[in-house]
Amino acid sequence: MRPRVLAVVAMSVAFAVLSNSARAANIATYIAPQPRSPVQITGCFAVLRYVNNGWGTHFNMLDTGVSFRNDSPKVAVAVLARFELSSVFGDVMDNLFGQSAGQFATGVVIDGNKWSTTDTWPGLGVVRCSVSRVLFADGSVWRAGGMPTPSPGP
Repeated sequence: MRPRVLAVVAMSVAFAVLSNSARAANIATYIAPQPRSPVQITGCFAVLRYVNNGWGTHFNMLDTGVSFRNDSPKVAVAVLARFELSSVFGDVMDNLFGQSAGQFATGVVIDGNKWSTTDTWPGLGVVRCSVSRVLFADGSVWRAGGMPTPSPGP
């Protein structure tokens, strides 16, 4: 009876190791300069991760993330980050977006904003991170490449 229990435990450990088997490939990341943005990206990452669940299923996951700082005197309540996916030759392949919501006070760096997708882009080599939109507690919105929208009236 005892050898059988040990065999079951050993198989369970092996399954746990195999099910979490993954290897990662780093992708070049850049922070797009946005001098007029009220929220600044302070960190950006993108990793392509190969996952094998141990039962014959293999897939890739693209993990992305940003850190940002609110430089506006207003409290931000939502930030939409943009991830521009490009080949190493600069050809834009796609754009992904990740939204963070909360109470983001002035000057505080917000870390831990991470997103994952199982979509993959053959030839992906560069990810450029930027702020797409910011929603403030007063209802006003800042949009990249455009004018800020005024606060809603009473």
